[in-house]
Amino acid sequence: ACASCDRGGATVPTQGARPVGQGRSAALRIAALAPALNEALFAVGCGARVVLRDPASDFPAAVRRLPSTNPFALAIEHIAAFSPDLVLLNHVDVRRARGLERLGPRVISFDPQSVAAVLEAIEAIGRLCDARPAAERLVGRLRHELAAVAAGVQSRRRPSVYVELDGSNPQQPWTVGSRSFIADLVRRAGGRPLFESVARAAWQVNAEAVLRAAPEVIVLSVPWTARAAARRGLLLRPGCAQV
Repeated sequence: ACASCDRGGATVPTQGARPVGQGRSAALRIAALAPALNEALFAVGCGARVVLRDPASDFPAAVRRLPSTNPFALAIEHIAAFSPDLVLLNHVDVRRARGLERLGPRVISFDPQSVAAVLEAIEAIGRLCDARPAAERLVGRLRHELAAVAAGVQSRRRPSVYVELDGSNPQQPWTVGSRSFIADLVRRAGGRPLFESVARAAWQVNAEAVLRAAPEVIVLSVPWTARAAARRGLLLRPGCAQV
């Protein structure tokens, strides 16, 4: 889940989404293979059209009842068995998805590298499933909330923030660089991304480099129900007992 998307393919948007073509009917059976995509679809009222998810999608609760498939080892025959007319991907090398297009469904891969691109992706998803008004309302609300946060932190000191995307390998955890929308989100929230000098969306960092950088804030990207266990695991790492 930490690989950046290949933007060379025709179906890959540069940032949030490429324009949705006119004359296409709204998607009725959607394979949404990323948590953010499923959350957006349910938020704009299109959750009932999702027929297949990825294993990490667990919000809202209704999505957990859906069958899943690994978006980073695409089983084309398995996906095709659900007869989707639209397959949505996040940060996936679209060359691995071209076999899907040959079987019929439209395939779109998003690669948002900023918060603005995330909002554009939500609007695109609304157009794809004929829920444009709901998507525009959601984006408007999010923009309002972002503006309120920005105003609230404008005069505050900016602490350094380490965001850990995946700590399953504690010696080389995955974190974010400057080309991630998460880094943009940290900046908008009043923080300073610990590794913003690294021009990548996500990468594996040496755990010792994290300790040397001495982050003031640590954000662990884990399910809400796993937060206590994740914190305990962090404290057990060498040099982290006083975090």
